[in-house]
Amino acid sequence: MRVVLSAKRITINLLAHSNLFNASMYCPNCGKENSGAVKFCTHCGATIAEVVSKVTNTNPVPNKNLVGVSGWLALFILGIFISSAINIVTSLIDFVPLGLIDIALGAYGLYVGYMLSKKQPAAVKHAKFYLAAVVVVSTIMLIVISQDPYALEGAMTDSARGLVYGIIWLLYLSASKRVKATYRG
Repeated sequence: MRVVLSAKRITINLLAHSNLFNASMYCPNCGKENSGAVKFCTHCGATIAEVVSKVTNTNPVPNKNLVGVSGWLALFILGIFISSAINIVTSLIDFVPLGLIDIALGAYGLYVGYMLSKKQPAAVKHAKFYLAAVVVVSTIMLIVISQDPYALEGAMTDSARGLVYGIIWLLYLSASKRVKATYRG
């Protein structure tokens, strides 16, 4: 056993074939628990020659209660499906040239919602990109609408709502323990 201490983390390396510890170990590939005596992961087949557990500010093994689509994450996914569908339908009914942006963003939102609900690995990256696009489009619309004396007050409210929505959910996706545990980082 080798223990290395540093200011930011404690790294403990255990050799899998060592008889010093008969504790459970976690696969460095899939993160699933294995008994201390195995050389290969019983879940994914990866070699467990050396298991490294990094103890930092976050737990390396996700809390099993936080894995899955529920809580705020489920609300976010439901919100993406509903708001994207509404944006597409209203843009098709009240078609204006800028409505194409809403249609494209709505279609991408449906795709992102699907990826998140199926727990696909790249889903969070796509969700952050989608939300960044919502923030950018909402900001541009606020600037354009504020310059137009004939702009509808509802359009200004919708753009401000999109801006706040995008920022809040971007912060959630970046800080949520559930998102990190469900999508592995």
